[in-house]
Amino acid sequence: MEVSAHADDYQSSFRDILWLQSFPLNEQTILHYFALSPYYDRSCNNERLKMQRLSTDQLKNMRGIEYEVAPNTAKQLPQQIFGIRKQRREGRTQIKLMAMYYVLEGTIYQSPNIHAMLSSRLRTCSFRVEKSFQMLAKGVRFSPTEGYAWDFSTNEKKEPVIPSELLQLKWKQTNERLERKKEQSTRVDAIIVQLMKQYAPEMIGKVVDKEEKHPAMETNNTIKPQ
Repeated sequence: MEVSAHADDYQSSFRDILWLQSFPLNEQTILHYFALSPYYDRSCNNERLKMQRLSTDQLKNMRGIEYEVAPNTAKQLPQQIFGIRKQRREGRTQIKLMAMYYVLEGTIYQSPNIHAMLSSRLRTCSFRVEKSFQMLAKGVRFSPTEGYAWDFSTNEKKEPVIPSELLQLKWKQTNERLERKKEQSTRVDAIIVQLMKQYAPEMIGKVVDKEEKHPAMETNNTIKPQ
């Protein structure tokens, strides 16, 4: 007897609302409901017995694919989840499990096998480890003279954490502050001179005469390079 090939389908699910509104789900009706889903193999022994109107007790005497309801070991009442085994029977006591399905509140899913579950977990772990290394690489700072340093600040403009770079940044900020102060002083002086020319032009002449009479003062205030 030719056995149809099995194909796993973990991405889809099945639910028949009209059937659920008409019939209850229990151990006696769950296989009838499962037979409506695309997971059900029409060439199975359950279908043959149903067409011949025979009891499912005859499955043990047959060979091939069959479906069996897993026992309710949790003794759940009312039962909300059902397990269904798809298995190949090769003898009365020789059974090979092909797939496992579960019905949760009327929706049918295929349960992933150990290989699929471990592969998914390993892919998730590998992805997270790779993301961790990428985040660590973004925080590395290196100086040939001072070695490695770490910077995990969330600011868009990261401040240097290597001492020499930090010192250079402080010197740069100090020079920029002095330049701004000098520009502000020059701007204020220009405004004062403009106001004096407009409202007190005679004061401009006195200031110029005073500077001409004391040229040594300007010379003394000038810092000569050593």
